[in-house]
Amino acid sequence: MKRRLLWKFLLIIATGAVALFYLIDHFASVTEEGMSRLDEAYQQEMTAWGREAEALYQTGNIEALNLWIDELQLREDTQAAVVQMAVQRLAGNQLNEDAYTGYNFGRPVFIPIHLYFAHNPLMEVPFEQENASLVLVLPDRMRPGSYWNTVR
Repeated sequence: MKRRLLWKFLLIIATGAVALFYLIDHFASVTEEGMSRLDEAYQQEMTAWGREAEALYQTGNIEALNLWIDELQLREDTQAAVVQMAVQRLAGNQLNEDAYTGYNFGRPVFIPIHLYFAHNPLMEVPFEQENASLVLVLPDRMRPGSYWNTVR
């Protein structure tokens, strides 16, 4: 009778320990995911920068585009560029253009940022009308996860 009670007690402790570790892991994952996302206002701000760069690009005035990028880099203390991308088949089968039409140079603004890296990631805002993008290093003021080291 005593051993049966002991096994029940040990089973309850083991189940509680597993449940506790599961809850801690789940809480940590949810917290990290929430801290990794760019603020909605920053996403909209970078998208607006992309639209402004696209408008300047479409005018064909590269000098004005260069001045705007220089001003953006000074204002945000970052690096930025407008890049044009195209896939060129060198060997192998012809690609289905509907399935693969471009090349990504940075991460989209809506994807979470890895908080483990010390450097800011390269962000990309693709143009709507052209096969080009505004590519920039995420400005420090926009980097999420300011409390990551405390939580970790």
